[in-house]
Amino acid sequence: GKRLVNATRLQIGRTSSDSRAAFEGQTVRVLDAFTGGGAQTRGGRDTANVEFASNLDYTKGKHSMRFGFLAEGQWVESDQQSNYLGTFTFANLEDYAARRPLTYTIRTGNPLVEYSQWQLGFFAQDDWRARPNLTISMGLRQESQANLADHVNVAPRVGFSWSPLKSGRTVVRGSAGIFYDWLEAQTYEQVLQVDGVRQTETVIRNPGFPNPLEGGILQQALPGSKYVLADDLTMPYSARVSLGLQQQLRPQLGANVLYAFSRGYHRFRGVNINAPINGVRPDPAFGNITEVQATGGQRQHMVHAGLTYMIPAKRTFFFMNYTLNHTENDSNGPFALPADNYNLEAEWGPAAGMARHSVNGNLSTMFFNRINVNLNAVWRSGAPYNITTGRDGNGDTVVNDRPIGVGRNSARGDSTFTLGGMLSYAIGFGRRGAEGGAGGTTVIMRDGGAVPAMAAAGGGQQVVMMGGGPIGPDAGRYSMNLFVQFDNVLNTVNPMGYSGVMTSALFGRPTGTAPARSIRIGARFRF
Repeated sequence: GKRLVNATRLQIGRTSSDSRAAFEGQTVRVLDAFTGGGAQTRGGRDTANVEFASNLDYTKGKHSMRFGFLAEGQWVESDQQSNYLGTFTFANLEDYAARRPLTYTIRTGNPLVEYSQWQLGFFAQDDWRARPNLTISMGLRQESQANLADHVNVAPRVGFSWSPLKSGRTVVRGSAGIFYDWLEAQTYEQVLQVDGVRQTETVIRNPGFPNPLEGGILQQALPGSKYVLADDLTMPYSARVSLGLQQQLRPQLGANVLYAFSRGYHRFRGVNINAPINGVRPDPAFGNITEVQATGGQRQHMVHAGLTYMIPAKRTFFFMNYTLNHTENDSNGPFALPADNYNLEAEWGPAAGMARHSVNGNLSTMFFNRINVNLNAVWRSGAPYNITTGRDGNGDTVVNDRPIGVGRNSARGDSTFTLGGMLSYAIGFGRRGAEGGAGGTTVIMRDGGAVPAMAAAGGGQQVVMMGGGPIGPDAGRYSMNLFVQFDNVLNTVNPMGYSGVMTSALFGRPTGTAPARSIRIGARFRF
């Protein structure tokens, strides 16, 4: 209708995956030195999913409103299995040479599980053009998910866009809102599989090697370990606010700056609720009980500034962005355990893998009206990583203890830089549709431009050839794009995976690098 538009989507799908290890054998892991042996993976996962969504747009006067809902469901059958032959963990190469592993872990039982998971969301929003230079957006969303304790998760949101000057070159934007996150199906699946009944995880401290049961007098085999979900597990959410300014300095030059703050609540993290206290476990019938809790948090301050330069006539576009990112949290995920399960406050620290400073630049231009050149450069400061002792001082069988007085992710690696891009050349050819006829007009493409030409007498034959640049609607029925794409063209060595294990010979040094130079040559054909 004139004021109502409805879009409804139904999607049904099925996916199936299966994996088998090329080599079956026990895994040997020397902390931050090497991992060898078998991959220990087998089994598959079949998933049937359905998604049903509908949006209704209604426009009246100064209001543009949208109402809608989204329902997603999936049915999963999984027998994926890992660590079924066991893993030895050594503190360092010296202990490996002396055949003194810290722990041996193995997962036993039948991994087969069948489950379903549903999630549902409703929303309403209104973009109100209060004045010619002011637009106010308001919205409300409700989300719920199966397998969680809470089902009322209301998320209000508001935003505005204001151009205070008559020139329209200055735009101020702001927003605030609540945003929820889902419980991933794989997290729920792991809890079902390793529940102490279907599967259990056995841990042996100070095992023998290569036979874990032939250890010394210090050998200790724990009762079975399991994963559980907290009874009061709720949906994580974050509160976000942002304020930005966009300024057109010249017709070709623009600048923008944005500040954003977000605070995360009820984030998923793992806690070993059966960790030993003075050497004694609260429930002696089990080893480790990893409980997925919604007690984590996160805080982020971000400042983003950018410059944009455009010359449309010359098909040239350039932008450069700088981002200052200060993100802190207290967990790396739903199964990531803290160094001390009875002092969770000590886990607050920089978020893993998040660089504090980054600069990104991109240049796109056309040479000789034929060759499109795109260059992209990225520089990032060093990312934080964790320092650990390499020993199990608290006896919880998890080798993630930190030295006294050292916070989580307190060390940082070196900065990285990459330069990549693409060179492309476009060709258009062929007849478009039922054009032509006596006296018809044809289009000849030369050097990326269209020039009208009279058709040959009686034939109206069209010739579309040569060119470069984007293929337009008059460029012919067919087009071919030849390209050369290159990543890290300078072959810069960007270190990564820094070792924070104090017992490792690589302590404080990178254990790998980002990908080296790669060049791909290809062609795309469109018809």
